[in-house]
Amino acid sequence: MEKRLSYLEDNLARMDKQFKTGAVMAAAGYTVTIIGGLMLGRENDDLGQGLLIAGGTIGLSGTIVLVDAFKYLGRSKNVEIKNDEERES
Repeated sequence: MEKRLSYLEDNLARMDKQFKTGAVMAAAGYTVTIIGGLMLGRENDDLGQGLLIAGGTIGLSGTIVLVDAFKYLGRSKNVEIKNDEERES
């Protein structure tokens, strides 16, 4: 039981780190996208277009990283770790 709990805790720690990284990336990317959108049609139109593309790419990448973090929950759900007594049988 302790091995299973340890395995679950390890997976949750991995998920937590990856989830937070993805959330920060997505938020930063979409913020840059908004800033780029606000710059369109003004003096820095070219910069605004670049920021739209860069921010959208970063935001999408962050969203993918964030969603991918949930794979660790799926791995934790169906874990069967046998204890030493069952292995010897």
